This record gives sequence, structure tokens and C-alpha cells, in this order.
Amino acid sequence: MNITEKILARGAGKDMLEPGDVIFANVDKIMLHDVSGPGVIKTFEKLEKDGVVKVD
Repeated sequence: MNITEKILARGAGKDMLEPGDVIFANVDKIMLHDVSGPGVIKTFEKLEKDGVVKVD
């Protein structure tokens, strides 16, 4: 596996990933573009109220 696959596998709690795999991964940090950021933040805040995610 390359470094990207290793990082994503760790976040998904898997030993191995291959191109084309669909995963749900826990992330340590995220980056948002200034154009899409506000809409994404609103969505995360709504999900947090529903008990789905935690936004720091």
C-alpha cells in the first residue's frame, strides 16, 4: 500500500485498502476551501445536533 492508502486504512480501522474501496474513516484534521467551507460547516453543525458527529 502507498502512504495515502495506509493513512486511510488506519482511519477506517482496516488492515488493507485497495483502489476502489469505499470506506468510512475517522479523521484527525480537515481542511475546507473558503468557497465551500461555510455550507459544509452548517451541515456539520446540523449533524452534531442529531448526535452524528462532533465538530471542534
